[in-house]
Amino acid sequence: MANTLTAIIPNMTTAVQSVLAEKASLPALCQADFRAEEAALNETITIPIAPTVAGADRTPAADFTVAADRALTNTSISLTKDRKAAFFFTGDDFKRMRQNPDYVPASMAQAMRTLRNEIHSDLAALHIHAAGYYSASTGSSGAGAGTAGTTPFASNIEILSDLEKYLNDSLAPLEDRFLMVNTAAKAALGKLGHLIKANEAGTADLLRRGIIGQLANFNVVWDHDVKSHTAGTGASYLVNGALAAGATSITVDGGSGTILAGDVVTFAGNGEKYVVQTALAANVFVLTSGLTGAVADDAAVTVAATSRRNIAWHREALGLAVRLPAMPPNGDKATDAVTIIDPVTGMPVMIREYAGYGLVQYEACAVWGVKAVRPGLLKLLLG
Repeated sequence: MANTLTAIIPNMTTAVQSVLAEKASLPALCQADFRAEEAALNETITIPIAPTVAGADRTPAADFTVAADRALTNTSISLTKDRKAAFFFTGDDFKRMRQNPDYVPASMAQAMRTLRNEIHSDLAALHIHAAGYYSASTGSSGAGAGTAGTTPFASNIEILSDLEKYLNDSLAPLEDRFLMVNTAAKAALGKLGHLIKANEAGTADLLRRGIIGQLANFNVVWDHDVKSHTAGTGASYLVNGALAAGATSITVDGGSGTILAGDVVTFAGNGEKYVVQTALAANVFVLTSGLTGAVADDAAVTVAATSRRNIAWHREALGLAVRLPAMPPNGDKATDAVTIIDPVTGMPVMIREYAGYGLVQYEACAVWGVKAVRPGLLKLLLG
């Protein structure tokens, strides 16, 4: 059964394009140009972060003055997943398929779709790291907008202006901004008259083809796999001690129940929404970003209800490191192996064939890791 993969590559690629276009948007809409080839499973890839550069007056002199020291920082992505999607055919299966030569490549396309959906799911789960932005000298904003438990866009798209402001405050570049909504929010958009009237929207794409396009400088996509976060049970907590703008560590007293990582909280007297980074323990929880303004002692803390987590982000907010699986120097028992580049996402996937007793097993496999590498460029739209 060796060398059977090469002959079906053209059909396989066609099937991949057909199947993979159905869902799982995020692998194509994140930053994925990290050098993952040299990292082993559970090793990390270091991503340097360039610090700001201070300005100074130019003063002519016989020699130049050395610039001020800068403290370089970095973040990292760990390769945590080594996954395969496998299936097999017996000799009789091949006889049954002789009337349908596309069945093998279509099955492989479904296997690749499985991997792509898993990667998408991992990226969508990064919503718990959404962060606002605090600056003492420029605009500050929270980590999200919307009402927990209420589908957005019931009557207008004004909330997109809030999300745009949040990304502007976070210094996000104007290009490569995206918004991913679930099917309910997409349906609500499809009922807004000014979006489906070609003379007002400037296009008939949403009306005729269901394509949302660009709104408020967001490239809007929809997906079935938009995560839902089950909120903690925390109630009646009060801030213990006044908090200054920029604070992230919150001490509370009174109250009862849990405040979990990924919960959205608000504070009386401060209208922004904040995401919890570290769950409540010993009366303290930590936010993903600093308070935009001071919060008074005994201010009430409100935990938002369970909600759907639509997300708005810049491409550099979400990081994906992906590589092909590592094989022993002398290979393994595979009788054939090829690499296919997903035509939708550009993601490399290895296709392997293994001959067994009376059957042949095929698998699609890849190694990856994800991270919110720039949380300040990731915002929530609650639904």
